[in-house]
Amino acid sequence: MRHLITPSLIALAGLCLSLPAQGQVLENIFTVDEDKAETYLDVGGAILYRPGYLGSEDNVTQFIPYIDGEYKGRWYLKPGQGAGINVVNNKYIRLSGGVNYLFGRDSSENGAAQRLRVRDLEDSITAAASLRINTAIGVIDTQVQVPVTGDLEGYRVDIAGITQWDPTPKLRINPGVRFTFMDEDMINQFYAISKFITYEGDGLTSISAFAAGYYDVSEKWQIVGLVDYAVLADVFTSSLLAPEDDGVTATLGLAYKFR
Repeated sequence: MRHLITPSLIALAGLCLSLPAQGQVLENIFTVDEDKAETYLDVGGAILYRPGYLGSEDNVTQFIPYIDGEYKGRWYLKPGQGAGINVVNNKYIRLSGGVNYLFGRDSSENGAAQRLRVRDLEDSITAAASLRINTAIGVIDTQVQVPVTGDLEGYRVDIAGITQWDPTPKLRINPGVRFTFMDEDMINQFYAISKFITYEGDGLTSISAFAAGYYDVSEKWQIVGLVDYAVLADVFTSSLLAPEDDGVTATLGLAYKFR
């Protein structure tokens, strides 16, 4: 895992070293900056369309709850990040810890998995740690997840660069790119076929481009959406469990804003 998160740690170290009067600026690093101390809650529902897993020839459509909230910039419950606490939250970085969720594999919804008679992989709740580095043009997010329930094993690391575009006062769009890494155990759970194809070592599993959008219908109602196009790393396209080398995830929902 060390070599996967090293780029973000180096970037963080460089950022800290470049800060003027570092001792004064970070004198109380655990205090939430005033402009970050938000309290809000958006609640609603969304339709999610996604591959059964990246590489699957089949897709799944399901209804999911949508909850996005923070309490004084310290506690959070957010899509993608999960639920937990912001240990550090200032204009330079946000360091968080909590729990998140990873989808497994339902063989009944995936033709290749049925043909090869591989077992289901139960979804997992994960212990999650995330680091956000704020820059002049956007943010760099790194999240590490380790399953604590379900069938998944090993760890997963996601590193994303995200920026923001506001075409109108009511519309906000956050485009970005994401690099996903898995360790050997998790890679083999999804893509190995015992005695035929196995994979050694940790590494990059996919690259994706995405855009999230938020449109304020009124002061209290907001339409939320996401489109994500992911490409599987070349080394896994030879797996019989990956008949497709890419996949599209899309979400469209409606939320009520308690603000």
